Amino acid sequence: MNNDKRPFSLLTDQLPRHIYIQDGTIEIDIKTDTLTALQCLSMLDTDDVPDSIKVSCVIETILAEGEEITPDLYLDAFSAILDYLKGFPVEGGTKSREPVFSYSQDHAYVVAGFRQAYGMSLEDIHKTHWWEFQALLSGLPEGTRLSQIMRIRSMEIDPKASPAEKLRIQKAKSLLRIKRKRMKGETGYDVISRGLIEGDKL
Repeated sequence: MNNDKRPFSLLTDQLPRHIYIQDGTIEIDIKTDTLTALQCLSMLDTDDVPDSIKVSCVIETILAEGEEITPDLYLDAFSAILDYLKGFPVEGGTKSREPVFSYSQDHAYVVAGFRQAYGMSLEDIHKTHWWEFQALLSGLPEGTRLSQIMRIRSMEIDPKASPAEKLRIQKAKSLLRIKRKRMKGETGYDVISRGLIEGDKL
């Protein structure tokens, strides 16, 4: 990973294979395949599991074979893991008010879209580096069903549109909306987790 102030480039910078904690003094090898990242997101999306258990499970899942850390470093490591799961930095990126993508809800469309656009099988997807997967996901062409769904979710209703057109768009957005989980009493940790699962950056 580049350590200078240049914007990160997927073309010229090495994809991360480690996380760094304790102000960069400790380097920890991690599994970087997409399957592992998705398993971590699935754990974060699990209801009725204490945060402490989620933290432990995510860390144990993503650490490379042979890597171990002591419990006093868990929170530091977990924060670095969340940063990694967010994906590569995007200069000038903006977030839409409403999420347009959900890893848990749109998984079938992801598989279909990658097969259609890139000729990739599910096994290919699983083996791909997590950051490369995200780049491919964000670049799915308009002809894929997932791209069409994301466009509808992000669509704004023109105030000048006819009542029939407004109703048509509202129905389409309602049909495809992301079903968000409970908000009551959620912590900052929950907000971060939800943002990852709903693909905030896309």
